[in-house]
Amino acid sequence: MPASRPIGRLESRHCALLVCDVQERFTSLISGFDVVVDTCRRMVAGASALQLPILVTEQYPKALGATKKLIQNVLPATTESLPKMSFSMCGTDTANWWASHPDIKQVMLCGIEAHVCVLQTALDLLGTTYLLQASLVHGHAYSLPIQPRCRARCRGAPGSGWDFLSEID
Repeated sequence: MPASRPIGRLESRHCALLVCDVQERFTSLISGFDVVVDTCRRMVAGASALQLPILVTEQYPKALGATKKLIQNVLPATTESLPKMSFSMCGTDTANWWASHPDIKQVMLCGIEAHVCVLQTALDLLGTTYLLQASLVHGHAYSLPIQPRCRARCRGAPGSGWDFLSEID
């Protein structure tokens, strides 16, 4: 579904970063994982510098481990990783985080499994009244297949992390 109005600049008072399931167990399972981790780390560092809220999730951490240390090391001290059992970052596991950030209307979304968890999160976010836009951040060409799907079905704007961080007012 095309956007009903143009997607404008990101506004710091309405913007958050979501980091989806960048966990230790995936290190040897996903080709190019180091590139995705580095992109997510840079996104977290940039969002931290801009004092944006950050939501970090871990899919079934008992089996898949904690968020990569490279990302944990740049998170603000008050940010914790929330465990989740559903694919989306918008389920009951994160409901309290969303309730505590009612002004969020724009999201930068980075993470792994663009075909499942990132996509499910983007679709869920775009189906709510919370968000005017969702932006998918990818670290490498590995995530590119999500772009046509989101352009066709969402009001999202796929792009690189630096594209989004540089446009925040």
